[in-house]
Amino acid sequence: MRHDEPASTMHLIRPLLLLIALVALVCIAELASADTARVHEVTGSAGPGVTLGQVAELTGDYAETLADLEVGELLEDTNEAMITIDAIESALRGQGVSMGRLDLVGFGTCRVVRVDGPAAEPEEPEADPGVVANPDEPVTVHTPATVREEIVRQLSSGLELDRSSLEFTFRENDARLLQRSVVAGRYRVEPAFEIGLGSVTFRVYEYNGTQRRGESTVRVRVQQRVLAVVAVEPIQRTSIIARHQVRVREVLIDGGEGYVVDDTALVVGQVAARSLEPGDTVTAGAVQAPLAVRRRAIVDVTYLSNGVRINFAAKALEEGSVGETIEIEHDQTREQFSALIIGTNQVRVGVPIDESTGE
Repeated sequence: MRHDEPASTMHLIRPLLLLIALVALVCIAELASADTARVHEVTGSAGPGVTLGQVAELTGDYAETLADLEVGELLEDTNEAMITIDAIESALRGQGVSMGRLDLVGFGTCRVVRVDGPAAEPEEPEADPGVVANPDEPVTVHTPATVREEIVRQLSSGLELDRSSLEFTFRENDARLLQRSVVAGRYRVEPAFEIGLGSVTFRVYEYNGTQRRGESTVRVRVQQRVLAVVAVEPIQRTSIIARHQVRVREVLIDGGEGYVVDDTALVVGQVAARSLEPGDTVTAGAVQAPLAVRRRAIVDVTYLSNGVRINFAAKALEEGSVGETIEIEHDQTREQFSALIIGTNQVRVGVPIDESTGE
């Protein structure tokens, strides 16, 4: 064996090792930059095809190009379908989607409910058929077909919301009245109180010609379908909310929740004002800013007066977050001031000069 043979072997192996490392880095970079499709727990579709954009929240340019790809089906004679995340992935692979460029995460099953479906067929007229609409108004092609449809029309119009974004739940014992058909205008439907999300009561007046013959009450629960931040893991009260604990999901609200947060950036890093369980909607009242100053803490004070700046230490008499005003006490003179919290254990007394005006 020649003395230079090991060196020649290493000369051949070294480029091969560099090539393998380069391929590995490319694969890692591709995975790191993969777009995301987060499957919703519930969504709406008019069918028959259900697309990826309907069942998942898409993030990234590549993911958004896949929004119109069909991943499931909502049959004509059904009002809802259950589509699993495995079925979604199988459908995407079948259409040539590169799963190396797309992270499919979220709920294991998405419940797809029908929206904007066909109107219910009118019932066969009875001996004295019921009719929706105001007796003073003529029946036209735009007149709703049933009492139920008239109530839905009034709710959608009164809330100024698209019908497809609303969910209506009626009482079972109102079903017969709700299906009365529109033929000659013998019912007047009016809201008993102001229309809004939540529980709404309608009065249905029955007429015989121009004479009122009877009165019934119909109650309906109205919910709006919106995107909102929800907890996906248990979140303890007073804990700092982490990014992996919340997601944006499609949920139904009835107006009693308070202001619903729709951006995780407004939640992550904030303190949970109450405990949250998986599936709970995060509202503005459920989070609060973290404390920047605690009671009895020693704070750095910037005192501003007539262009003069003085710094000294003081004791906080109250706790608060950035942007809040608290009382502080001078560490030596015991004089008390109202101070604005500007950072962690940092406060300001007085108003800074506006450099543009000198005031």
